[in-house]
Amino acid sequence: MTIMDYIEQIDNSVLREKVKNLFQYLIDKKGWMKKPAGKKIHHAYKGGLDVHACEVVEFALKINEMVKDSYPKQDILLASILHDAGKPYTYLWKTDEKGKEVADSQRIVCSEEAMVFRLCAKYGIVLKPRVMSAIEMAHGGWSQQARNWRVSPSPLFAIIHSADMLSTYLGHGGIKDVMKEISKGEKKIE
Repeated sequence: MTIMDYIEQIDNSVLREKVKNLFQYLIDKKGWMKKPAGKKIHHAYKGGLDVHACEVVEFALKINEMVKDSYPKQDILLASILHDAGKPYTYLWKTDEKGKEVADSQRIVCSEEAMVFRLCAKYGIVLKPRVMSAIEMAHGGWSQQARNWRVSPSPLFAIIHSADMLSTYLGHGGIKDVMKEISKGEKKIE
């Protein structure tokens, strides 16, 4: 599956088309399918961003099933799909001294999270405050944008952040084993 397959699961058809248009732009113009998700720690290979994004969606949906007061699937989909939509603006490929292509950071004028919100505004995507909070805090609140606390954090951010960390440290093909272990849990998280 690709990120476009998960976008198809968004219930609201108008919102789904707007998100699809945003990602079609990221794929066609910003190289989404060729970008790495990170420079060294995780998914630092061509196409790693899409793999990571899909893993985050899968983990977030599974975690949400285990939470006592779960969130609507559309909120989980939007927050997890969009949480790294600003990355194509921050990572690029360069050739190192040995002639090998490696991921590198690109300086941008705003954080990844701010870029996500700029893209949403450009494509007319209106997000609930809790979804915005989850996107801002998805990386654990380390970003400058998150530290500014534009919106109050909601518990939804813990689901997205946890899914992001699971993909970062346990993804890479091990997702099926991790998902199987998570599925064994019979008790809901309180």
